Amino acid sequence: MEIAFSMIHRVIGNSCCNYCAQTDITVGSSLTAVNGNSSWLSPSGDFAFGFRSLYNGNNAKDERLFLLSIWYNKIPSKTVVWFANGDRPAPENSKLALTSNLGLVLTNSQGEELWKLENILGDVSHAIFNDTEEIFSRGKFQLGMLGSGDLVLNTINLPSSYANDAYSITKTAGDSNGSASSGKELVFSNSGSLFVSKENGGEVNLSQEKVPLAADFYLRVTLDFDGVLTQYYHPRNSSTDGSWSILWTQPENICSAVVSQGGNGREWGISIYETSTKAQKHMRAR
Repeated sequence: MEIAFSMIHRVIGNSCCNYCAQTDITVGSSLTAVNGNSSWLSPSGDFAFGFRSLYNGNNAKDERLFLLSIWYNKIPSKTVVWFANGDRPAPENSKLALTSNLGLVLTNSQGEELWKLENILGDVSHAIFNDTEEIFSRGKFQLGMLGSGDLVLNTINLPSSYANDAYSITKTAGDSNGSASSGKELVFSNSGSLFVSKENGGEVNLSQEKVPLAADFYLRVTLDFDGVLTQYYHPRNSSTDGSWSILWTQPENICSAVVSQGGNGREWGISIYETSTKAQKHMRAR
């Protein structure tokens, strides 16, 4: 079998590779946690997978502890989009290896296992690191398509998998007499648009905002820590360490969304803060 590395945030646009990127990783290949950010590159070179030095309380790199992660490789901020061992940072000289029986395994210099891929069935022949798919991590919030065709956002009653009532709904369900086509799937297109594709071929966009050209900008959609679905964009050829800009959010006001669904701040662990860009108060989950 093969293992495919995938992106939490799909890279949209040109994937022409001008870099020597390791895409087909053979059994026995390994990375070592040392200063210099040992990593493998995706085909386009847009993403890197490997070790990043952690920062200490003084916002300085601690080159003795590392995070196994995936990050945007071509922008100065090196934005991390996924990490494996946040609760068990890897000491210097830890090793990530691709094995035939366990897949990817992270061990410290004494051989103690720190992390490994789950649900590996059969023998692994090689791994592929690509640009075009997604991986998902479990958290308090989830985005999902219901059997009715509605796309919804809701909280999860952790540690169970019970889904609470939705706080945001696209209303793309069909009706009983068949006069309205139901939603079929959520699509993140190559142009960077996010929409619900309907059974009759129609599309329902999650936002009417104009999406920047994918040839010039990185585009990503995340379900953030506060339960807000957000699309960001960042110039591909940025030479400054700028931040990602927000294109749109859903819901636009998480406070109103919670109240309209009968929720309250105590249930969500919500606090109120004043934004620097809008003259209004919002609720954000901690």
